[in-house]
Amino acid sequence: MQSWKPISVGLLMMSLGTLGFTTHSFQAASSQAPISTVTVQGLANVLATPNQATIDLGSQITEKTALAAMNKSASVTQAIIAAIEKAGVAAGTIQTSGLSLSPTYNASGSKVTGYQVEDTLTIVTDHIQSVGTLIDDATQAGSNLIEGVTFGVFNPSTWYKKAYKLAMVDALEQAKAVIAPVKEKILGIESISTANSGSGATITSSTSSIAPTPVMPGETAFSVAVQVVYAVD
Repeated sequence: MQSWKPISVGLLMMSLGTLGFTTHSFQAASSQAPISTVTVQGLANVLATPNQATIDLGSQITEKTALAAMNKSASVTQAIIAAIEKAGVAAGTIQTSGLSLSPTYNASGSKVTGYQVEDTLTIVTDHIQSVGTLIDDATQAGSNLIEGVTFGVFNPSTWYKKAYKLAMVDALEQAKAVIAPVKEKILGIESISTANSGSGATITSSTSSIAPTPVMPGETAFSVAVQVVYAVD
């Protein structure tokens, strides 16, 4: 009678940080006896050319009274929106993402000296090559706050699918390499756990831009990991 000895091997070629795995379980390859398994981790990283940019910018206005600060902020924000729309950005892709009013104080913090308004807009555009010009236009219209520019893609699921396929191939090759010396063969998959991370190029600034502003989209990386438990014999 053949004896079964559990095999548990973990392979980690690179780290995806502290991402949690989502586990998908499958029916065991054999229900007659305890199953030997080998556990491996497949990894893949797919690079995509960005086709969208998300820009966070706005204004920071300080005046003696709250009303004066709000009024001036509203005027500046309207000018920024007009400039952005004139550059070809649709109104539906411009959204207010932050609006705050707070008092300012003297050096000792004992006296209110005025009020500050921060009004931030989030703009999504597919005109990648015009991002620098768009920032310049907003700055000329009154924007003095640029919180960041992030590049990405409209259809990330397509790229994650490609990465997962490559990660599964990587896992299978690793499993074959592990069991080859002990002359085992793969019977099937017991479970699969997945994790992913998407990242894009990000540019941040807190000062007004000087035309022309150079903005480089770079590439967006889609990194995935699959932890696969194979039944072996």
